[in-house]
Amino acid sequence: MLKKQLKIMTCLTLLLCGCSADTNDFEPMTKLGDLTKIANHEKVIVDVEVPITHLTTAEKVDELPRFEVESLFGMGWNLIGLDLSQFDLSENKNLIYTSYDTITVWPEKLPATFDPIQIMEQGKNPGLGIRALHEQGITGQGVNIAIIDQTLDVNHEEYTDQLMLYEKIHVYDKVISLHGPAVASLAVGKSIGVAPDAKLYYIACDFVDYDVKNDEYTTNFNYLVSAIERVIEINTALPKNDKIRVISISRGYGLGEGAELGSDELYAVIEKAKQEGIFVITTATEMNYDFTIFGLGHKPNSDPDQLDSYTARGLFWRSNPDILFFDDQLLLIPMDGRTFAGMTGEHSYTHTSGGGLSWTVPWLAGMYALCVQVDPTLDPDTFISKAFETGDILTLDTGEKIKTVINPQRLIEAIQAGKK
Repeated sequence: MLKKQLKIMTCLTLLLCGCSADTNDFEPMTKLGDLTKIANHEKVIVDVEVPITHLTTAEKVDELPRFEVESLFGMGWNLIGLDLSQFDLSENKNLIYTSYDTITVWPEKLPATFDPIQIMEQGKNPGLGIRALHEQGITGQGVNIAIIDQTLDVNHEEYTDQLMLYEKIHVYDKVISLHGPAVASLAVGKSIGVAPDAKLYYIACDFVDYDVKNDEYTTNFNYLVSAIERVIEINTALPKNDKIRVISISRGYGLGEGAELGSDELYAVIEKAKQEGIFVITTATEMNYDFTIFGLGHKPNSDPDQLDSYTARGLFWRSNPDILFFDDQLLLIPMDGRTFAGMTGEHSYTHTSGGGLSWTVPWLAGMYALCVQVDPTLDPDTFISKAFETGDILTLDTGEKIKTVINPQRLIEAIQAGKK
């Protein structure tokens, strides 16, 4: 039962993880940095991607897009990059389920309860009291995070100062993706991230093979394996007390019948990374660790720091009754209603009312970085154990009690108390 439910969640996550439709060269590219420079803490950027040109200005539309209950950006109405200035939206009740960005042009007539600027600002808050930890000086300083994902805007204001390395392994795109800036900012963004002072080592990687003739992508995890091996190699060059401690990979996988190409190799290299002291977080954490990651929904216009602002199911799965809370080792992470670094320039931002497991992975990687700052001897098993010991129980409107919602403040206190 558990594996069946997780396969559903992994498939949903893929909606946010595919290659962009604007691939302009079907020959994948690999570019690696100089290990000597990396070891000397020099910033190494092997390439600078550019925005997709037609997305950098608002598109004037003659009619409103159709409201989609389920869309690429979670449950919501995709108004990203649109000029809506000619419409009267004052009576529109769907706006609370909207995805939009800093390119979107709004009309003067909006519902009194819908303030897109305020909602976007609120969505920058990582939630559950993370910013209170930042005020205590717990920001991930001195900790290195690696992310393996799609192409990145290396100059975005949220993380360019934290970015130490940008490499590419088997990358088709030569433009900035939506997904890469999002996960980078959710982990280490200055105003968005859980660990805004952690250093970021980023490897862009498309773990697919592309069939030009049939215009089809096929998953091939062997490229992801190479990227993880590269992180392990980088760690051999970094000083003893300055290793990469966690890898964020917003993708899941399975084993056995129906498994995608390279899944066995992926399992093995994650186990290898674990032996090297690296916490590898995917959307299928149960494959390599004794817990399952899951995303919390968020009530519109509610305080992200308050537990009662969250719902057990994110909008991404609201219409799927098969996803149940069946596992005592389910760790619930904020997912919906987030704002993240955009793909159209270094000052751009995107807000989505919904989300996907993709957003939970960098959040948890950032949380681990905060804990490692507090106790550099911390290991993933202790972190996981303490997260469940200190977590909260969420009571649904039905009276059903769901566990375990991560509680950052109590988790940090437990790590501090148990510090060796």
